[in-house]
Amino acid sequence: MTKTAEKKIQVSEIEVGNRTLEAVLMELAEQAKDHAERATRADEKAALALQTVAAVHQDLCTTTQEVRDLAREFRGFAEEIRGWGRRVEGRLDALEKAS
Repeated sequence: MTKTAEKKIQVSEIEVGNRTLEAVLMELAEQAKDHAERATRADEKAALALQTVAAVHQDLCTTTQEVRDLAREFRGFAEEIRGWGRRVEGRLDALEKAS
């Protein structure tokens, strides 16, 4: 054997524990494939969750604005009712003084 000609070792000839290196590498490749598929599914679920959160956020913003508008309207009604109460009170006072 010359210096330039090196002996090549086949993967199937190397043992890792009680298995060949080839079997270990094949198992790792299968695990990597499974993990990639799971990661893809997780990414899809995450994208769907982000879309859902965005929709809920938009609904919340809309509802918040509606509540603000209703609160403003309610304050207007309350002030109007207070005004009516003052007028009624004034009229009752006038009737009491007249009698």
